[in-house]
Amino acid sequence: MIDIDPWASEYSCISADPPWKESGGGRIKRGAQRHYSLMKKEEIAEVMQGAPCWRLSESCHLWLWVTNNFLKDGLWVMEELGFRYVTLRTWVKMERFYVDDAGCCWTTMSAARPFAEMVYAQQRHGLGQYLWGDTEQLLFGVRGPAMMPPTEGRPRTSLLEPRTRKHSEKPEQAYRDMEQVSRSVGPRLEMFAAGTPRVGWDKWMPMVHR
Repeated sequence: MIDIDPWASEYSCISADPPWKESGGGRIKRGAQRHYSLMKKEEIAEVMQGAPCWRLSESCHLWLWVTNNFLKDGLWVMEELGFRYVTLRTWVKMERFYVDDAGCCWTTMSAARPFAEMVYAQQRHGLGQYLWGDTEQLLFGVRGPAMMPPTEGRPRTSLLEPRTRKHSEKPEQAYRDMEQVSRSVGPRLEMFAAGTPRVGWDKWMPMVHR
């Protein structure tokens, strides 16, 4: 699927959620391989660089989603694409609750009593052979002269957001934070994108993968 403006200028902010080759163990398909075709790190870098929308401005930010056990591959892909790794964000998959002064717990603020306090609690864990997984990483890299965001409103490295309903779907807050840090003049680019296009973002996804 290609949903981009063919006349768009070069991109200075790119987000990518590649289909890492995370197949799980045993005969039963688990996790990502149940939803789409998976790719090795070399294939991911080749597909991204060969995409018709791979048009980078002199200064560019890359936000690269990676599962915990593919962190090393994510760093390799980032470097292969010409970006310098700077830092990462950890998406801690939590659930929001609202607790009032009587100790009652609510899942939405609209249902809670006035002056309820928002708290976070761990959700049911995901897969894992040694440790149960409940986090995901978002690598951040830069290319060319740095584009520094203002200090005010700068996001933290931890992202406390609920686990999304659809597989591979990412929290909207993550993209709002990307826009805060990567203040691009033109449209931003979301690669391997699933779901509804975001305002201000061009979307691209290989037809053979999702």
